[in-house]
Amino acid sequence: MFSHITIVRLTDSDPLLNLQIPWGAVDVCDHNRRTNIEMLIEAGLFQSYSHLADWLVPGCKQPMRSVVIPVHYHLSPSGAYVEILGDLSSDHYASLTKILVEYIPSLVSIASQQIWHSDFEVADPTGSEWVIDIAKHQTQSMQQEIEMALYQHEINQAREARQRRSVSGVWILPLGGKSRYKRGRGKLLVTDVSWLKGSKEGVLARECTLVDWLKNPTDCTTVVLGEDAGDHEVEALKTCMLGMLGSGKCQSIVLIEPGGRRTYHSNLFSKVIYRLRKIAQVG
Repeated sequence: MFSHITIVRLTDSDPLLNLQIPWGAVDVCDHNRRTNIEMLIEAGLFQSYSHLADWLVPGCKQPMRSVVIPVHYHLSPSGAYVEILGDLSSDHYASLTKILVEYIPSLVSIASQQIWHSDFEVADPTGSEWVIDIAKHQTQSMQQEIEMALYQHEINQAREARQRRSVSGVWILPLGGKSRYKRGRGKLLVTDVSWLKGSKEGVLARECTLVDWLKNPTDCTTVVLGEDAGDHEVEALKTCMLGMLGSGKCQSIVLIEPGGRRTYHSNLFSKVIYRLRKIAQVG
């Protein structure tokens, strides 16, 4: 029997996609709003925002202070928060470099052609993805100037024509240089999210596509769904979830979404055990 599988649906996925399944033994943990990195931290992929920054630039040999990340501003009733982009073409990356170096002179391109190193020092860094908080720590005037330079730029016109998220601005995170967090070698990351793939170190020890994983599901897996997740993949994943719970193959499946978290149990006994453990943790 599998012990658990964790599924994370990011904010940039299709809001019409529904991952909830008709299953009786379920605990609705909360309905708290979550941003993307908050969900990935909750799923255990990262320890903190500084760990995310260090992971994005593994093996950095230059004494840089921060990482500059192109982001899209996601508007919500509570305000705007950032979503990391990881799908820049080489031409767009080069064009963005020319724009950003006017505001961040210490900008240095890196091999991934998705982010940059910088000597920019973030004042009083905060762990937040909300634009209003970010503006306080990377100077609001600089942020606004970058936003204006990117607004209606040909890069964004081309991206919007291809139905890709626009580049709204940048998110500057300080490099900690002290993150030594490693996942176990048995862990697996299943994702279509471009910026989570392709690192030399990887968030987890192994990774594969959702299509491949569904052919042969494995234990202790974290599935992360982003903007490229479609109806067919989601329905196949839901069918797989029901099959594993119904057959007792998986003890629990944790679903983390922007609007809350729920845990599906293979049976009522597992649900009772889960609740007793939660009570013990609180006590």
